[in-house]
Amino acid sequence: MTRGARWADAWARGLLWVALAVVLHHTSAAAWTRLDLTRDQRFTVSAASIDAVRGLERPLHVRVFASRDLAAPYHDHARALGDLLATLAAESGGRLVVSVADPDGDPAARDEAQALGIRPVTYVFRSSERQEARQIYLSAAIVYGERREVTPALTQVARMEYEVVRAIRRVRVPPAERPVVGWLLGDGEPDLRTAAAAHPLGRLRTALEGQVTLRPLALGDDPVPDEVDALLVVAPQLGVAPMTQLWLDQALMAGKPVAYFLSGHQPDGRAQRTRAVRHDLHALIGGYGVEVGRSLLVDRQSNEVMSAPTESGATRVAYPLAIATTAVDPSAPVGRGVRRWVFPFATPLAVVDPLPEGLEASVWIRTMPTAVASPGGRPLAVERAGAVAADEQPGPFPLVVALAGVFPSAFTGQPLPRPSAPGAAPLDPAEWLPRSVPTRALVVSSGDLVVNHPDFVLDAVDWLLDDPALLAVRSRAVAADPLMPPAPAARRRWKLAVVGGPIALLVGLGLWRARRMA
Repeated sequence: MTRGARWADAWARGLLWVALAVVLHHTSAAAWTRLDLTRDQRFTVSAASIDAVRGLERPLHVRVFASRDLAAPYHDHARALGDLLATLAAESGGRLVVSVADPDGDPAARDEAQALGIRPVTYVFRSSERQEARQIYLSAAIVYGERREVTPALTQVARMEYEVVRAIRRVRVPPAERPVVGWLLGDGEPDLRTAAAAHPLGRLRTALEGQVTLRPLALGDDPVPDEVDALLVVAPQLGVAPMTQLWLDQALMAGKPVAYFLSGHQPDGRAQRTRAVRHDLHALIGGYGVEVGRSLLVDRQSNEVMSAPTESGATRVAYPLAIATTAVDPSAPVGRGVRRWVFPFATPLAVVDPLPEGLEASVWIRTMPTAVASPGGRPLAVERAGAVAADEQPGPFPLVVALAGVFPSAFTGQPLPRPSAPGAAPLDPAEWLPRSVPTRALVVSSGDLVVNHPDFVLDAVDWLLDDPALLAVRSRAVAADPLMPPAPAARRRWKLAVVGGPIALLVGLGLWRARRMA
């Protein structure tokens, strides 16, 4: 072959390789896939997320407001959000349209973000060389026709998919079609309507109103309205009236799930002691198979650091009445990614054995074994709050119990209460429901959990309403497994392998080479 022919052949081969690369590039863009080798598939978008963007009738616009050039801990957030939205856009058939703006360098984008209700979050970076604190943007606005939703600040990569998909699902469902969740009032419960926007209860209200239609309910002598789909009973401070308990019971019998967040003890600043809270729900919930204790849980080893009174003032200190636990059932569909839970002024729960026929119970969260059940009326001062009492009961104790199945009425075998208002018609015994249709209930032993872990309430609402799509997305919001030190025997084996392995390899290579040269 002549020199010119060889050059022509080389050029032809090069052009063919370039053409092949171009074809493969366009083919891969049209038919791409990914390989996720993690145990829990945390880098693969869930089927529930894909379903959220399938079947869009019109373009769904996602406007991302993200500050650039961030260091830890937010250095990877913009890329993770971009990857998620790119995947959803591909699965939507081109209906999901993404645009990105940096409000830090664009005053018009900053005004747009503020008009949409997006607020910056505080960003703090510290290293040996510099320290930086500023306000940054890391949120998205989702517009679908005339409906609009805004995600909270996406400061956790683990929850990013859930927050984005929840906003997409909300914007696709008209408000009139959302489930209705009743929030019981009238017995000293906190009122979400009056909570400041920046307060945890205010943030919970905003999150719930984006997910469901929230309806305050003061029952009294009136039953739960038919349009209510689920009920939340949060920290009643007064004795719940018998008629209200009857209507709560009958709502459960009718298939409306209920979550009880109960505070059995609260701090009394004037007396500087804890005081018992009389909510009078022990018999009602006990009829469903969960005994609500009257003692106060104390944990002198596993507790939360908080601002607490001392005999000389107040200080931040590990407080034994704010117990903390990591004993969580990994199959529980709530709080994924939360390793440590705080239950201030909690009471112990106990599951009745045997349970009423047709019911199943799951203990989602327990105390640590170091917790004890002690009589109430403890001093609030740190020096004496954890004092040992003579009649303490050792733990662990259930803190969150989930019930599912067919419930018996708590009023079985008892006379039905009568209305308190003169002339009000009592419940007709013929209309009383003695057993429920299959439904769910949740019992939590600390009303303060709602403030400490507002996301738990959102998880609980999804579970009560049995929203499998959101539960599927949230269950993937897991943190990386902690690195646990190996056992001493395993540690010795690894050391021997790391040190002795290379030496054995070198000796083997030397012997092999010596035999070759012999």
